[in-house]
Amino acid sequence: MSEYDKAFESMRLLQLQKQLLSADRINGKIVFGCLPGNHRIDFASWFFDDEQMTKLRGNGFRDFIQPLIEVLAEYRQSYNITPNRDAKLEVVESNLSLKWLADDSAEMIIDSFR
Repeated sequence: MSEYDKAFESMRLLQLQKQLLSADRINGKIVFGCLPGNHRIDFASWFFDDEQMTKLRGNGFRDFIQPLIEVLAEYRQSYNITPNRDAKLEVVESNLSLKWLADDSAEMIIDSFR
């Protein structure tokens, strides 16, 4: 197996950001959680106002981000990089920033945002 590419995540996120978010100013966050031993997203909570959610649906971001997060989780898991199950994606002025969270902490973070 090849060596872990530290730029893999940031490059994929930047590509998606340029393709889908460059025309808008979007702000909010998404918290994702995967089941143990699985890179598939089990749940996600979106924290955006209604207008921005409409934009995210219309530009395809909502359709593309979940599969991308699953790819990133699988990539981390394949190299035994932890954490690799729960994540928070912050969107600030349409710039994406992904932070991997301690396992099983996503639900607690979601509760803190409500």
